[in-house]
Amino acid sequence: AALRGLGPLPLNEITNRLGQAEGSHRTRMLHVLRNMNSAAVVAAPALTGIIEAKLGSDEAAAAVAALSMMGHRAAPAVMQLVEQGRLDLDTDINEYMTDVELPTTYDEPVTLSHLLTHTPGFEDHIIGLFGTDEESLRPYAQILQEELPLRVRPPGEVASYSNHGTGMAAYIVEEITGMSFEAYIQANILDPLGMISTVGDHSDSLIAYRTGYYERSGQLPSFFQKPASWGDGTGLGELLNAPFADNSNKWPGGGILTTPEDLARFGSAHLKPGYLRAETLDLLFTAQRTSSGEETPYGMNWFIDRDPKGRLIYHHAGGSVGGSSFVLLYPSEGVVVALQCNLTGAGYGDLYFQIGNLFIEK
Repeated sequence: AALRGLGPLPLNEITNRLGQAEGSHRTRMLHVLRNMNSAAVVAAPALTGIIEAKLGSDEAAAAVAALSMMGHRAAPAVMQLVEQGRLDLDTDINEYMTDVELPTTYDEPVTLSHLLTHTPGFEDHIIGLFGTDEESLRPYAQILQEELPLRVRPPGEVASYSNHGTGMAAYIVEEITGMSFEAYIQANILDPLGMISTVGDHSDSLIAYRTGYYERSGQLPSFFQKPASWGDGTGLGELLNAPFADNSNKWPGGGILTTPEDLARFGSAHLKPGYLRAETLDLLFTAQRTSSGEETPYGMNWFIDRDPKGRLIYHHAGGSVGGSSFVLLYPSEGVVVALQCNLTGAGYGDLYFQIGNLFIEK
């Protein structure tokens, strides 16, 4: 969570403090608090005193927008319904959608498996990503009806990250359950996992501890075109309030407020069977292959990779106007790292690997 007014705490001090932490649990929920000068601190649950001493516990709970992180929720929402026999991963998604229909551009239909593994073959352009006025806040189903992405290649041929696919998967959850996607994940994911600080980012509502959002004038990329006088892109530039954006029309691809604690809770729930079955978790974290047999970097809405030391990791990032999030899972070591910053395009470098090493190599 990124907060103003936080003094820097060097990495060696972080290490010293973490070394004094109590408890034998290897799964740690981590905060990374970054001030506007890019200083960082980290705390585990046993070290909340570090945060309270500098900020006060209320401020430490500040919520940051987490675009794209909602895709994490779309996959388990779909998989819960697959476990219940209400959805099938290999069925033509047109059989599940009543108000939206994909054209039969290719012989092979698009399935939920294609949507969750980013291989549906859609064109790549941004539709309805950020609402800036009443007209742009159309229901997601209406956006799909009016601006349906074109099918430009056969499904399964190429892996390319697709917010369209994630949105369609969540829309299908709504169609099958009769619930809004926000209501479904609240009842079936957020509440069962104790994610009490994760809520929809309703711009017309007062939400406790919702943080302010910022951009750097010279920092690229940006979700909005900045006047040339704001900087030439060669440095960080001036700190600015981020432009207004409303994501409440697209819960599947973002539109939520959350905290590093809740992101860590969510990640931790994927380290062992519980709210999802063991075979479902295996499927979520199995690297997929294209129709030609080439391995992709995706499981089911998770990236699968290795850290610099060769350890298996699962991860996902999210970026919004004035918000950057990252969650990293070390499945073999039982470690989860969650970072957030209320800054557009915040660059974490290898900070998440450094933090993970503190808990793995002790």
